[in-house]
Formats: sequence, C-alpha cells, structure tokens
Amino acid sequence: MVYGSWPQNYDEVVVVLTRRNELPDIVTYTLGLKDTSVLPDLMKSIMRGEEVDYYGETEWTYEEICDKEYKVILPCEYYQKSEGGNGYTNLTESDAGLEYMYNSDDVGLKLKITGFIRPNEEATATMLQGYVAYTKGLTDYVIQKTNDSDILKAQLGDTDNDVISDLPFRTDDYTEPAVSEKTERVKSFIESAETSKKAEIYRFIMSIPDSAEVEAYVQQYLAQVTREDIEAQVSENYAQSMGVDASSILSYISQMTDDEIFKFASEAVSEQYKNQYAAMVEQQLASMTIEQLAAALGMTELAESQYETLFAEYTPDKFSDSSYDDVLSELGYADFDDPEAIKIYAKTFRNKDTISDAITAYNDGVSEDDEIKYTDYVALLMSSITDIISGISYLLIAFVSISLIVSSIMIGIITYISVLERTREIGILRAIGASKGDISTVFNAETLIVGLASGVIGIGVSLLLIIPINAIVYSLTGIAGLKATLPAVGAVILVVISMVLTLIAGVIPSRVASKKDPVEALRTE
Repeated sequence: MVYGSWPQNYDEVVVVLTRRNELPDIVTYTLGLKDTSVLPDLMKSIMRGEEVDYYGETEWTYEEICDKEYKVILPCEYYQKSEGGNGYTNLTESDAGLEYMYNSDDVGLKLKITGFIRPNEEATATMLQGYVAYTKGLTDYVIQKTNDSDILKAQLGDTDNDVISDLPFRTDDYTEPAVSEKTERVKSFIESAETSKKAEIYRFIMSIPDSAEVEAYVQQYLAQVTREDIEAQVSENYAQSMGVDASSILSYISQMTDDEIFKFASEAVSEQYKNQYAAMVEQQLASMTIEQLAAALGMTELAESQYETLFAEYTPDKFSDSSYDDVLSELGYADFDDPEAIKIYAKTFRNKDTISDAITAYNDGVSEDDEIKYTDYVALLMSSITDIISGISYLLIAFVSISLIVSSIMIGIITYISVLERTREIGILRAIGASKGDISTVFNAETLIVGLASGVIGIGVSLLLIIPINAIVYSLTGIAGLKATLPAVGAVILVVISMVLTLIAGVIPSRVASKKDPVEALRTE
C-alpha cells in the first residue's frame, strides 16, 4: 500500500501501480485522466509510423485520482422495456441513453478509489493482472444485482424466446419454407400492403440488377485490368478511408495470391455496380407518383429469384440472432452454485500432486459428462522446465561418460605399466608357488584400492565444494531452498561405481600379468 487504505466495502476499489508507481498510457484514458477524444488521432499517427512527441499530461497526484467519480453499469441495466411492451431497447445504442445511464442515480453503482498499491519489491510473481482491484464483495454484489433484475428473470422463465428482441430462438427442428411457399407468402403480403408499401417494394425490387448482368460486368472489368492496377486502386481507397499511408496497405495487399486479390476486386466491383444501378433506377423512378409505382408493381411479372429476395426482405421467418446461452451471457448471468471455473492454489508441490490425484480418482468413477476438466498450469510449466533440465542432464551425462572412459583407459595403462615394471616380482611369486589366479588377484586388489581411494577423495572434495557453491547460488538468486546436497546413499553408490570401473580397467593388465612365464620373468633383470 503506497497511499490510502485497503478497500473494506463492496463499492471500494484500489488502483494497482507498477513497481515505479506508473500506469500504462491506455489505462490513463480508461480512468478518465486523459481526453479520450484525441485517442483515435493518436492511434492513427502511430499506425502511420509517425513519431509522437506529446502525450498530454503524464503526472497526477493520488488525491486527484481519488476525487474522481466512477460508476459500474451492469449489462442487465443497458436494457429498458420497449414502449410497446415487446422486447427491450438497448440504451447504449444512443447518446441520450448513455447520458441517462451515466447521470441517473437509479442506474449503476458508484465506486470509490480508496488507495494505491504496487507489487512488493521482494515478490518474484504477482497475482493481480489488472490495474483496478476490488474485493469479493463487489463480485457478489454484481452477481446478485444481475440475478435480481427483471429482464434476467424474464429470460430464465422463457427458454424458447429471446426477451430482448422478442423473437423465438432458432432450433434444429426448423425447416426453411420451400420456394412456392415463399412466393405465396410474398404475394399475400403485397395484396394486403398499403399503396406506399407497394411503391416501396417496387422501388426495392427494381433497384436490384440481374445477377447475370452483374457477373458479365465484373468479368468485363477484370479482363481490362492487371493485378498492379487493382493493388494501386485498393490501397488508395483504403488509405483514404482509414487515414493511413497507402504504402503500408499496399505491403499487406501484395502478400495476397492472385485468386485472393481478384476475388476481392470482383466483390468490390460487383458492389459498386449494384450501387450505381440502384442510383440510376431511383433517378428514373423519381418522376412517378406513389400510385403509379404501386400500379407498376401490380403489372410486373416477378421472377422466382425476385420472390425469394422479397421474402428475405419483407416476410422472413424471424428468429433471434442469439441463442439462449448467448443472451444469458450478454446479460451477465452467473450462478453461485454453478461456477464456470474454480482456481485452486496449492502451497507446495506435494499438495498440488495430492489435489491432482484426487481429481483423477474422482474422474475414474464417474461418467464422461460428470468428469472434472482441469488444467494444471504448474505441471505444464514444470514439464517444459523438466524437458530443458533433462536435455542439460543428458548432455552432462555424455561429458561425464567420456571422462569416465578416458579415466578408465588411463587406469588400465597405468596398471599395465605397473605389470611391466614388476615382471621380476611376478616371476619370484610364481617361483615360490603362486598360481596365475593369485597373480591376477594381486593386481585386481590394487585396482580396487585405487578405485576406493579415488571415490572417497572425490566425495570429500564434493562435500567441501558444496558449501561455497550454495552460498554463491543463494547470493545470486535469494532462494533459500535452492541448494545442492549429496545424500549418503548416493555417495556410497558413486564410490562403488568408481571401484567397479577401476576393476574393469585392470582386468586386461592383470590377465597379462598372470600369463607371464616364470622363467622369462626371472630373467628380465
């Protein structure tokens, strides 16, 4: 806590700063510390690659931010019952509605910033991800307030219809009407329509060009242009509409394949032709009265495709664009007894493994629908670290193996030299009755003693070096639990490995010594 106090009530929050008491620039706009009207122009300048020298005000006092007023408006409060009583109106879609929600005391919850916090200087990882933190009380308030709203209660009580749009949800059982049924429905609609509506229908259907005519125009246009012409025209149009440099758009378009660029161009030309055709028809029909237009509709023989177009525009089977779950999510519905996810933080790796084993044991005894789906983030991280450590370990093992092979060869060479230097001694031992096995045993015993001595010395040196190594590691990382140790069992195993390797290295020299002829051995000196 760097200023103020921790939140105590559900309507109190704190601002989360970085270690240098800073906030990201975009967050200052979100908190209303900067004028958001300049943000679009600033973003365009950045997209164009221009250097931005002035970012506005960059320093505020804690008191300035704490004195600002903030309000939480829940999604369920966006909607107001329509005047006709059917469906709800989204207040966020109009400036008047937004102003009403911001200024009305009956909508939203006012929040108070009580303090500013930042990560502890000794912390290696932090839990808070956002820049505004609040207590569990605010979460409980939001859920309870949403669940008590009239619109959510109405939706929970009606699983077949969307209470917002007052339209039914589309189900898998729905079958689209046949062409003949669409035609009859449109004809019935036209017959019962008023004169002004008939005139509107005639203008609409006449402003749509024939698809074959549109296709012919598009093909004719594409036959006269090259890819370079299309790239130049598209980049220029996009640059003007988006307010960015044409070269940046061109670099993106140039990555498209020929099929993609010509498909894009054909869609644009097709849309352009339809707009021009509609404008021309509108100009031609401008001199006709409503009665004349309505009469012209009655004398026009419409094609099957035109009836389908009119059906989609005037008499479609209307369904909600959302599903039941989509509407509940849009309204912010949440059930205390049915959480979307539960986060479990284990204090130790052993506790984490115990939890994972318990979940696995539970899943083994239930059906697939009742299984608990979980993600062990620590296991995922540790698996990656384990793979890296395993790779390093294998590399070190390879180096150690090479050194063991070299040292074993050296021991064998030294033992063989010892055999050569003690040839007369071997001859004397054989002369006084020593067998070949006794000679071999002498040299094997010597190699075992060498292996035992070298293993004990190596373990002793390792134990001495562990002390300064652990001190250096602790001074660099500050982690008290990160230390090297040498267990007693491991030390014994290392000594045994050392003795076995020296014994193996001395087998050949010892056999050479045992096979020497006593007479020849005595004559060496």
